[in-house]
Amino acid sequence: MEMNPLRETAQQFVTYTDAMLVAAQQGRWEDFLLVFEAREAQMVVLIEQAGEALLRHFPDLEGDFRQALEKNHRIETLMAARRDELGEELSSVQQQRRLRMTYR
Repeated sequence: MEMNPLRETAQQFVTYTDAMLVAAQQGRWEDFLLVFEAREAQMVVLIEQAGEALLRHFPDLEGDFRQALEKNHRIETLMAARRDELGEELSSVQQQRRLRMTYR
Protein backbone atom coordinates (compact mmCIF):
# COMPACT_ATOMS: atom_id res chain seq x y z
CA MET A 1 0.00 0.00 0.00
CA GLU A 2 1.25 3.48 -0.77
CA MET A 3 2.04 5.82 2.08
CA ASN A 4 -0.67 8.39 1.37
CA PRO A 5 -3.54 5.88 1.57
CA LEU A 6 -1.91 4.38 4.67
CA ARG A 7 -1.70 7.82 6.27
CA GLU A 8 -5.35 8.42 5.42
CA THR A 9 -6.26 5.08 7.00
CA ALA A 10 -4.34 6.01 10.16
CA GLN A 11 -6.03 9.39 10.34
CA GLN A 12 -9.43 7.78 9.77
CA PHE A 13 -8.72 5.39 12.64
CA VAL A 14 -8.15 8.38 14.92
CA THR A 15 -11.32 10.06 13.64
CA TYR A 16 -13.33 6.91 14.29
CA THR A 17 -11.97 6.81 17.83
CA ASP A 18 -13.24 10.36 18.36
CA ALA A 19 -16.66 9.40 16.98
CA MET A 20 -16.80 6.33 19.22
CA LEU A 21 -16.11 8.44 22.29
CA VAL A 22 -18.84 10.92 21.39
CA ALA A 23 -21.35 8.13 20.73
CA ALA A 24 -20.48 6.41 24.02
CA GLN A 25 -20.73 9.67 25.98
CA GLN A 26 -24.16 10.29 24.46
CA GLY A 27 -25.34 6.73 25.05
CA ARG A 28 -25.84 6.10 21.35
CA TRP A 29 -24.63 2.51 21.53
CA GLU A 30 -25.98 1.43 18.13
CA ASP A 31 -24.02 4.23 16.47
CA PHE A 32 -21.04 3.31 18.63
CA LEU A 33 -21.10 -0.26 17.33
CA LEU A 34 -21.27 0.87 13.70
CA VAL A 35 -18.25 3.14 14.14
CA PHE A 36 -16.45 0.43 16.13
CA GLU A 37 -16.82 -1.99 13.22
CA ALA A 38 -15.52 0.60 10.77
CA ARG A 39 -12.58 1.37 13.05
CA GLU A 40 -11.76 -2.33 13.36
CA ALA A 41 -11.58 -2.54 9.57
CA GLN A 42 -9.09 0.34 9.62
CA MET A 43 -7.09 -1.44 12.32
CA VAL A 44 -6.82 -4.56 10.16
CA VAL A 45 -5.41 -2.49 7.29
CA LEU A 46 -2.95 -0.71 9.58
CA ILE A 47 -1.71 -3.98 11.05
CA GLU A 48 -1.42 -5.68 7.68
CA GLN A 49 0.29 -2.78 5.94
CA ALA A 50 2.51 -1.28 8.63
CA GLY A 51 2.25 -3.23 11.87
CA GLU A 52 4.44 -1.81 14.60
CA ALA A 53 6.30 0.32 12.05
CA LEU A 54 3.34 2.66 11.54
CA LEU A 55 4.71 5.46 13.68
CA ARG A 56 8.15 5.08 12.12
CA HIS A 57 6.49 5.81 8.78
CA PHE A 58 4.44 8.68 10.21
CA PRO A 59 6.11 10.03 13.35
CA ASP A 60 3.95 13.16 13.14
CA LEU A 61 0.91 11.01 13.99
CA GLU A 62 2.32 9.86 17.33
CA GLY A 63 0.50 12.58 19.27
CA ASP A 64 -2.78 11.75 17.56
CA PHE A 65 -2.37 8.08 18.42
CA ARG A 66 -1.50 8.87 22.04
CA GLN A 67 -4.70 10.92 22.29
CA ALA A 68 -6.64 8.10 20.63
CA LEU A 69 -5.25 5.71 23.23
CA GLU A 70 -6.37 8.02 26.04
CA LYS A 71 -9.80 8.32 24.45
CA ASN A 72 -9.93 4.56 24.12
CA HIS A 73 -9.40 4.26 27.89
CA ARG A 74 -12.31 6.66 28.43
CA ILE A 75 -14.41 4.60 26.05
CA GLU A 76 -13.56 1.45 28.00
CA THR A 77 -14.69 3.14 31.21
CA LEU A 78 -18.00 4.15 29.62
CA MET A 79 -18.46 0.66 28.21
CA ALA A 80 -17.81 -0.90 31.63
CA ALA A 81 -20.40 1.39 33.20
CA ARG A 82 -22.93 0.46 30.52
CA ARG A 83 -22.15 -3.24 30.96
CA ASP A 84 -22.76 -2.92 34.71
CA GLU A 85 -26.00 -1.04 34.05
CA LEU A 86 -27.22 -3.74 31.66
CA GLY A 87 -26.19 -6.42 34.14
CA GLU A 88 -28.30 -4.80 36.83
CA GLU A 89 -31.26 -4.54 34.46
CA LEU A 90 -30.90 -8.18 33.48
CA SER A 91 -30.66 -9.23 37.11
CA SER A 92 -33.82 -7.31 37.92
CA VAL A 93 -35.69 -8.88 35.01
CA GLN A 94 -34.53 -12.35 36.02
CA GLN A 95 -35.61 -11.74 39.60
CA GLN A 96 -39.05 -10.56 38.47
CA ARG A 97 -39.37 -13.62 36.27
CA ARG A 98 -38.50 -15.93 39.16
CA LEU A 99 -41.08 -14.22 41.36
CA ARG A 100 -43.76 -14.62 38.70
CA MET A 101 -42.87 -18.28 38.27
CA THR A 102 -42.98 -18.79 42.05
CA TYR A 103 -46.44 -17.24 42.44
CA ARG A 104 -48.04 -19.10 39.51
